[in-house]
Amino acid sequence: MSGELSSAERVRLAFARETPDRVPILYRGTDPWAGRWRDQVERARFMLDLGADARLNLGVPAPMHPEVSSRVWREEAEPYPILHKAWRTPAGELHASVQITEDWQVRDVPLYSDHAWSRGVEYMVKSEADLEALRYVLHDPREADLSGHREHAAAVRRQADELGVIVQGNMIPAPLYAMGFIGGEPMMMAVRDDPELVRATLQVAHEWATASLELLLEAPIDCVYRSNCYETVDLFAPRDVRELFMPLLEADARLCHEAGVPLHGFAQTGIMPFLEDWADAGVDIISSLDPLGPNAMDLAETKRRVGDRCCLMGGVDNRGPFIEGTAEEMEETVIETLRIMAPGGGYILSPAGMIFPEGKEENLLAFIEAGRRWGRYPLDLP
Repeated sequence: MSGELSSAERVRLAFARETPDRVPILYRGTDPWAGRWRDQVERARFMLDLGADARLNLGVPAPMHPEVSSRVWREEAEPYPILHKAWRTPAGELHASVQITEDWQVRDVPLYSDHAWSRGVEYMVKSEADLEALRYVLHDPREADLSGHREHAAAVRRQADELGVIVQGNMIPAPLYAMGFIGGEPMMMAVRDDPELVRATLQVAHEWATASLELLLEAPIDCVYRSNCYETVDLFAPRDVRELFMPLLEADARLCHEAGVPLHGFAQTGIMPFLEDWADAGVDIISSLDPLGPNAMDLAETKRRVGDRCCLMGGVDNRGPFIEGTAEEMEETVIETLRIMAPGGGYILSPAGMIFPEGKEENLLAFIEAGRRWGRYPLDLP
């Protein structure tokens, strides 16, 4: 294939496990450049101007049932203040509270956040008796006034087409919500001590996530991004992942494929035992292939096992090379990653996660420059 493709054309070919003009280059997040743009359109232009690829994101609204009311209050405590929230529903009241740490200043208790459950003091769901009230909080978004959402979705599509980038639809799946409702550590314990609570909470969350996904798929999007971060051996035994979470992943993938949209599954580490499970379930794009850590991804083994079934994205450590390395070392890292992952197409060059604020700008630029220089097809690596 000759000539320069648009970013959207290039990424779509990689999604389809084909060979574009060059390996796409995508950043998941770049904290060192935060403040360089006011919105995601400016961010996409910024990335395209640097020679990288880009995307626009789209989510869906999450309205509560009209009969639900909530209140938030702050309690001064040591070592950190505590933020409380109560949801009053026709089926009873739910309560959750989180610590407000120096690195997480909030005025509300979110339904789901990595930061919330890791700082949780009390969680919404303590027993199955709380689930009827939870159903009111998790109101079907399709029953809300969607005119604003549909106008926004159409605008995002127009902007993406003008820029020549993809639109990524973002969903939060049932397992992540369940971790937020029950709490991270309590849910890990409940898998053994109270598995029925886990199953029942997952079912309620999945019904809501399914309604949200169906709404998301009504929009003209290029892929659905699903965070599978906690459906891994980092937190759960393989048997539990397969029994509790894999059927939900399969159901989400089935909905995406019925709409003709590929599913992008993200987990930083801990999925080596599940590569074939993910492919069988219908995951089309796998990221972020973190090559370091106790449950790191073996890039060559990942490529060998599922590279002919899934687009692979990531594979470059998002810490050391960007924070501690030099531009020359970054180029070497990119070349070695491309050598393993890029042959045959179906690969997107990307860091394995966010780039932290300590990342050096020269290394972020060197990543793009190396990808453009050495990722052009046919590959000619040193």
